Amino acid sequence: MTTTPFPISGKVYDVDGSSVVGNIKVVAYDYTKDKSVETTTNSSGEYTLDLANIPGGYDLTDTIYLYAYTNGKHGVVRAILSSSDTSWEQDIYLKEGELVLWDCKVISILASCGDAKSVMLVEKETERIKGLVNVSAGGTINHYFGKPDIVMKGGFWVILAPTGININNQSSGVANAIGDTSSNVTNLVFVNYR
Repeated sequence: MTTTPFPISGKVYDVDGSSVVGNIKVVAYDYTKDKSVETTTNSSGEYTLDLANIPGGYDLTDTIYLYAYTNGKHGVVRAILSSSDTSWEQDIYLKEGELVLWDCKVISILASCGDAKSVMLVEKETERIKGLVNVSAGGTINHYFGKPDIVMKGGFWVILAPTGININNQSSGVANAIGDTSSNVTNLVFVNYR
């Protein structure tokens, strides 16, 4: 492991792709070591952090996730460091959706939608859609994935298409509710995972 300075810098942009986001948390998570370092963007949406500040140091072969999140929006970038790397410049673009940051198994989805939606579960480590449920307008669906449960390496995020969503975490810590209140239509999604 090393504590040699390895600066990471960039800007965080909102879902429109052009507006910068100030005062948002940015985290560099060393997936290999299960350690992280974080900072907050300034009023211009700029951030700077250093992997050297990760507790215990890092290795130049580690898998690093760089992510930002706030109010139901997140952006995630994945990189595997190499021995020739000395720094990383990376802008982060937010999108609407849920973000879970640890290995887990997804059991089921309960969705109730005022308008037609596709509910997608995206595995964080591979960035691949591993679960998809279509819900009709005004419909409700309780989809159980069966055995084996869907394994999500590194966690997952939930995306509702085509419109944006807001997140409300449930007090049980078992399910997360995601609501879309655009156009006075409410869509709720509960993802059960362990």
